[in-house]
Amino acid sequence: MEKSKLGISVGLFAAILFFIGATGSGVLIISLATLYILMIESNEWLRKTALKALIFAVFFAILMLVLNLLINGANNFFNFINFITNYGASKVFSVFSQLMSLLMAAARIIEVLLFVVFGLNAYRQKDIKIKWIDDIIARHF
Repeated sequence: MEKSKLGISVGLFAAILFFIGATGSGVLIISLATLYILMIESNEWLRKTALKALIFAVFFAILMLVLNLLINGANNFFNFINFITNYGASKVFSVFSQLMSLLMAAARIIEVLLFVVFGLNAYRQKDIKIKWIDDIIARHF
């Protein structure tokens, strides 16, 4: 079992990145750890896995941002319609808002489950295959 320069196994190091991603607030921490790994560590598997964790975390952060923008944009739109027409568009928005909240909750559950599964695979140093991320890394790394 190969060790990183920090003295922990490369599998544990990669797993930590994915488990931080499961918290949902780890994009900055994963970015800094990936920067460290790319600059200091020489293990090719660890470097690629760190990039996968970072790309995956950024993807879910952008997804949540888009969903929040849709909810806020719809809220502003329905408020505008209510103001102009004095029509009860708030009921329509309420249903839309609940559906979007359900979609956000489902996306968050999927995010956590995937990060945990990928973290467990990383701990065992199994290759994590995510085709679109592998394509990005192969093209730019």
